[in-house]
Parts: sequence; C-alpha cells; structure tokens
Amino acid sequence: MSRLVTVYHDVDSAELPDGSLDCCLCILWAGDIEFHCQQVVLVAHRGCNLRSIAAGGDNGMAGGQGGLGDVDAQASASTQIWLFLISFALVFYGMGASFVESFLNYPTWRLIGANEFRAYHQALGPLVIGYMVIPMLITTLLTVLLLRFRPTPIPRWAIWLAVVLQLIIWVSTATIQLPIQVQLSRDGLSLPLINRLIFTNWWLRKVPQIINSFLFLWMMSLLLRVNSHQRRSITTHSTGAE
Repeated sequence: MSRLVTVYHDVDSAELPDGSLDCCLCILWAGDIEFHCQQVVLVAHRGCNLRSIAAGGDNGMAGGQGGLGDVDAQASASTQIWLFLISFALVFYGMGASFVESFLNYPTWRLIGANEFRAYHQALGPLVIGYMVIPMLITTLLTVLLLRFRPTPIPRWAIWLAVVLQLIIWVSTATIQLPIQVQLSRDGLSLPLINRLIFTNWWLRKVPQIINSFLFLWMMSLLLRVNSHQRRSITTHSTGAE
C-alpha cells in the first residue's frame, strides 16, 4: 500500500522572489521522494524558487523536442544537398555526352557510305538511349524533385528555370529530332535530314542545355558561398572561445 511522505523545509522568505512564503511544504508519493527532495535541496542552496524549477523542467522537455527537430532538420538538409549534388553531376554528364553526339558524331555521319549508314545508325541508337537519354531523363526527374527538396540557399525560381530549360530540350527532341532520327534509321543516309538535325539540335537543345549548365554552376556557387561563410563563423567562434 502506498503511503504519503511529508517533507518540510524551512526557507527564509527573503530568499523567495515574492517574499510571500515562509516555508516549502511538499506532499509526495513515497516513490517520488528522492526526486523531489533533490528539488528542495536546489531551492535551499541556489536560492531558486519552485516556479523557476518547474519552468526549467518544461524548458528541458521543450529543448529535448527541439533537439529531435534539429536532428530531423539536419537529415532533411543533408538529403537536399545530396539531391542537388547528384543532379549537378548528371547535368554535366549529360552535357558532355550530348556534346560528343552533337559536335563529333552528327557531322561525321556525312562521311559514312550510304550502304553502311542504316546498319550503323540502327546499332548506335540503343547505345545513345542507354548512355545519354536515360541519364538525362533522370536528371530532369531529380530537378523536378528539387522544387520540393531544394537546399535553402538556392532560390525556387532558379529550379523552375532549370525545369523549363530541360522541358524545352525534351519537347524539341520528341517533336523534331526524334522524327528525324527515325526517318534516318528507316530510309538511310540523307544529307538534308542530317543538316536539319544539326541546325535544330544546336538552337533547341544545345543552347538551353548550356544555359542550364551555367545555371547549375551558379546554384552550386551559392551553396559553396554559404558553406564557406559557415566555416569562417565556426573558426571565429572557436578562436574567440580560446
């Protein structure tokens, strides 16, 4: 059977902030006596009032909840940074692959014999899809995800602009370049089609891709600038503490 324990402790009224109490009377359950006695000792030795200790307990609980929130925020920030870094790497991978395709591959198609061109083009198509088209498609999907999970230093409008530039490339590919490629694969070598492919590829795919690459470079510079500022702040605080 549980029993009540009464702990009586004299406290000078001058030590209390409002001076209205001459003693501290605490009725406790027996199982709680040790914890609350420690609170009474704190009142006697530190001159704190009970309301302050209660507030401190509440603050401690809030601080614990805040600590969990900080952990979640740090995890979320880490995810955003990694998402951007992967997108950044794929943007420049895709640009390099497409530049090889545009400036080395397309112009030399004119030199391939008419009898060999169709077999060459049909063999090349699956390789281009695997090594260039799919990574670029993943890049666009990750860029869209950045609209929701973007690092804080990067403005939202920059992500929207990147999405628009990449959509221009995909729309051009689906409506202009892909039909040309299909016709070349079906009918064989055609210099007028190759010339049209090179011209439209430059203005409707390469120009937006170059702008998109510079945009990602600028966004990366924002992240690096914030990181550099944080490092300097930490160094300054560490030096001041010493």
